[in-house]
Amino acid sequence: MRGAAALALCLLTADHPPAAPSACPGPRPGWLTPRDGLPHLTVVNRLRVTRGNRLEWNRVPVTRDTVRGYLGLVGNMRPLPFTILAPDRDADCAFLEAIRDDMAAELPCNEGGCGEGRGRWGDGDVQRPLTPEAESERANIVAEIEAAADAAAAAVEPKHR
Repeated sequence: MRGAAALALCLLTADHPPAAPSACPGPRPGWLTPRDGLPHLTVVNRLRVTRGNRLEWNRVPVTRDTVRGYLGLVGNMRPLPFTILAPDRDADCAFLEAIRDDMAAELPCNEGGCGEGRGRWGDGDVQRPLTPEAESERANIVAEIEAAADAAAAAVEPKHR
């Protein structure tokens, strides 16, 4: 019985060789991959590159000029959305490299602001060191939240006199 199952498995897989890996190099240094998971509590944009140099931004077909405009907007957002480049296996390597250049021109890709790869990204907890400016902004936000919480608690506490 085991021999028949093994033979059946061999016959099934013989007609379907494993997919060849992409011939294009990537991702670039500093870019995350699905294995890394997503940064914690982040908004994600997905940019897909398909055969024929077609682009999709969050599953909507777009032009390269539109992508450049979106990247310019995303690069100015705070918090910064995480952008995933998801190339199909048969994407044109030169075009893919040009899209990587577009992303790197507008986003802090070498600092973990970008990722590349298809598949499940998961719910990782990627921690990147904060810049001094970001750390200062974070401390101010935490102080504002704590002050607001203290004020709200004081407003609802019954007065015991």
